[in-house]
Amino acid sequence: MWMPSTRSPVFVWCTTSNGPSPVATIGGDWKGKLSPLLYAVAIAAAFVAPWLSMAIYTLVALIWIVPDRRIERILAAAER
Repeated sequence: MWMPSTRSPVFVWCTTSNGPSPVATIGGDWKGKLSPLLYAVAIAAAFVAPWLSMAIYTLVALIWIVPDRRIERILAAAER
């Protein structure tokens, strides 16, 4: 889980390197920045308190259930 979360910024940079700047495209991607940090904490916590590790993994999943507003804006603009 941790490795894909660290590769997301690389993917974004590669896919937007020929178009608009990645910073302008992605903006404040707090979910993408917070997820790898939480995964790293969960991996460390697994050795001490496995239940805490599972709780952190669940928290990350719940964070990503909420739709990204950028995608919602693009879909709303496409419907018009």
